[in-house]
Amino acid sequence: MHISYSRFGCYMSCPYKHYLSYVERLESKRPVRPLFFGTDFHKLLELRKDPEAVQQAKEEITDKFYEMPASWQSDIGENYPDDLWSIFTDYQQVWDGRMLPTKTEQKFEIPLFDDTYFVGVIDELYKRKHNGKKYIKIGEHKTFSRKPDPNFLIMNTQKSLYSKAVQILYGMLPKTV
Repeated sequence: MHISYSRFGCYMSCPYKHYLSYVERLESKRPVRPLFFGTDFHKLLELRKDPEAVQQAKEEITDKFYEMPASWQSDIGENYPDDLWSIFTDYQQVWDGRMLPTKTEQKFEIPLFDDTYFVGVIDELYKRKHNGKKYIKIGEHKTFSRKPDPNFLIMNTQKSLYSKAVQILYGMLPKTV
């Protein structure tokens, strides 16, 4: 069995939804904006070093959006391509000139017990060295409908689980997330 942060969160929010999704394997046919956005944003992140590839991905994402039924477009937002591009452009401006991550999309599968594994994908890892000492930072991208308060960020379960995954994979806890 594979347990991800998403699966854990689904169970904590609604055990019946977890049962339908992970045991019965029923999937919504309609797109869910956070999942759709995350997939498209990560695609743009992976290509961010190549402006031509980013532009091509933007066109593909826009074409895919306009090929959807109108009701699905409404579900993820009628301005979805513009929203995605605006947020990605803001991201590029904020991070312009800063060091890029060492690793993007770090997948992991960590044994928990018997045939059960904790799985996930960390958005970015920054492996660095300062004064001869190695350290790792985790980069996780989230989109919120409102600014998250510090308590939410500190107690974020995903952040804690991913930090433990980094410790197991690389032998050290991350310096920051």
